[in-house]
Amino acid sequence: MKRVYEIIYELEERFPERCFTLDGVSLGRPGEMLAAHGCSLDLLTASTEHNDARTRSGTAGQIKATKKGGWLYEANQTIR
Repeated sequence: MKRVYEIIYELEERFPERCFTLDGVSLGRPGEMLAAHGCSLDLLTASTEHNDARTRSGTAGQIKATKKGGWLYEANQTIR
């Protein structure tokens, strides 16, 4: 993700009249992968209603990835 942000900042500097904001999919999907890998979650099929992943014990839940400030990238699982 760091490289993605570097590219976006380069494009914004080169083309200041354009905005290169990441949308939910371009930020959310990588966040799901990072959270699943880092938290040992099993990802469900993409676009499964209400749930993104399942814990090893079988608890299903959503993964939310958010961007906060410059380079901070946070993947936060909300498994209940």
